[in-house]
Amino acid sequence: MTNTATYTIPDSAVVNSNTVNTDVLAVANVRIAKSGADTAVAGSRINYVLQVTNGGPSDSGPLEIRDTLAQGLTDIRWSATTSGGAVLTGTTSGTASPVMVNGSIPAGGGNSIQVNISGIVPPAETGVRTNTAYVMQGIACCLWILCVRL
Repeated sequence: MTNTATYTIPDSAVVNSNTVNTDVLAVANVRIAKSGADTAVAGSRINYVLQVTNGGPSDSGPLEIRDTLAQGLTDIRWSATTSGGAVLTGTTSGTASPVMVNGSIPAGGGNSIQVNISGIVPPAETGVRTNTAYVMQGIACCLWILCVRL
């Protein structure tokens, strides 16, 4: 942004101030939250929800939301939706891992991208299953890790 003040004296020359250049930065506060069951039964369907928001003060640039699901899940289904002024660009549903969603979110409440994910846990699975999702804008990245006991 460039700003110069100008003043004209009647019957005289125009007087200009010095010019001030100001770099304007876009700063988005993009967050991801992942929710899901605390426990799952081997051989049954498990559901996860990703919720991506932007607390501002600036609109987000292009975002990439990614969730690489734990190996062994079958019958994977996912779909992405928006609320408010959020926009999805590209694929909005799929049947494989990794889940990859692109979009942008204006600053402020009521604007979000939600991704619903489900899959069947392997019938012989036991132990703790850890799953991490992230959202990336440029070089900034925000992680959310969810552990489920089987």
